[in-house]
Amino acid sequence: MVENSLWKSLAFIILVLMLFITPLYFTFMRQDTITQQVVTVETEKFTDSVRDLGYITPDAYSVFLDAIHATGLGYRVNIVHYKKQFFPNESGDGFITENQRYSNSSILEILFPDNDLPNHSRDRYYNLSTGDYILVEVANEGKTKATVFKDMLIFRDTDYPMIYVRAGGMVYGEN
Repeated sequence: MVENSLWKSLAFIILVLMLFITPLYFTFMRQDTITQQVVTVETEKFTDSVRDLGYITPDAYSVFLDAIHATGLGYRVNIVHYKKQFFPNESGDGFITENQRYSNSSILEILFPDNDLPNHSRDRYYNLSTGDYILVEVANEGKTKATVFKDMLIFRDTDYPMIYVRAGGMVYGEN
């Protein structure tokens, strides 16, 4: 009799897992996939605009942030600008090229300075030149519902972002 009730309890636990927990987990995974697609599209749209125009405006950056934050998650956005510089070779023949790296903080200082310039002021535009390279990385800061659910089921703590996008390329337009 006791053995029979153990099997019934085990069958009930498996039934609960199959009917409720598994579909819920796959729903959360699908939500993460859709969020990943939205963030990818918005990041590529932003970087394509920067590559085409040759500058970043405060309004364009704010619209980009608003679009990715509309997914309901918090994100860490990192922009890196590599400026190609040419220096004459000491021997007199040819040039030496170097890439100067500008980090996220130096870019944001130009876009959002500590003064009262309006957003449309050209002094607040971050300008790039043709041939420069721009890289934008976006990663979620918190845990998604699927990550929390998976961590609960397997008794682990996932410490990497589930939503991660890199986009960029060479600037081909300059205004």
